Amino acid sequence: MAVLAACGGSNKEAEHAAPEPSGSTTASTSASASPTASASAAPVEAQGGVVSKRHHKIGSGWFLAGTAKEGYAAELDDQVRDGTGLSVAVRPLGQGQNQYVSLVKNVDATPFVGKKVRVTLRVKTEGLTARAEAWARAQAPDSPIDGPGLGEGKTKLDATADMKSYVVELNVKDGARFVQYGVGIAGPGKFWVGHDQIEVVP
Repeated sequence: MAVLAACGGSNKEAEHAAPEPSGSTTASTSASASPTASASAAPVEAQGGVVSKRHHKIGSGWFLAGTAKEGYAAELDDQVRDGTGLSVAVRPLGQGQNQYVSLVKNVDATPFVGKKVRVTLRVKTEGLTARAEAWARAQAPDSPIDGPGLGEGKTKLDATADMKSYVVELNVKDGARFVQYGVGIAGPGKFWVGHDQIEVVP
C-alpha cells in the first residue's frame, strides 16, 4: 500500500467539510476522476503511526472530514484497484471509532443547478459494523457543515463486499454552490473508494 497522505489536526480547511469546489464540470458531460489524478500529495511525515498532523488532500479532490477524522488514515492503495486505477483506502488508526468520518469530494454545482443528478461511487468494504453510507448533498455558501444542506441522498453500504457501485440521486436546487459527495462510516472497519462519477439524470 502506498501511503501518500492522511488527515488530522485542527486545520480549518479540514474542520469545514466544504472548501472550494475541486474542479469544474459541464452538464452535458459526466464528471469522473481517478484517485490518482492529483497524486502529488504532501510529503509523508510518519510519527508514531500517524502520518502528519496537518490536513492533506489525498488526490483528485478527496479529503477526510468529520468528528473522527483524526482517528483515521486515508491513503492511495495500489493493492486494491478499480479497473486500472488505484483506490483510496480509509482505515482506523486505532481500535475503531464511534464518531463519524467521511471521505469527501466537492464539485462545482453550476452545470447542475435546477437538475437531478446521479452520483455513482465504486466502493469496497470490510468489517463495517455500524453506520456506513454513500451520500451526496447540494450545498449553498451558507449551508451548515453538518446536515442535508439544500437536499441530500444516501444509500447504505454492505458490511463487507468487493468493489461495487453505489448510486445516489438528488435534485440540485437554486442557490447551490457545489455538490458534495462521499462515503462515511461510524465505528470499526475500513473501505476503499475507486471510480466516482456525477452526471445529469436524463
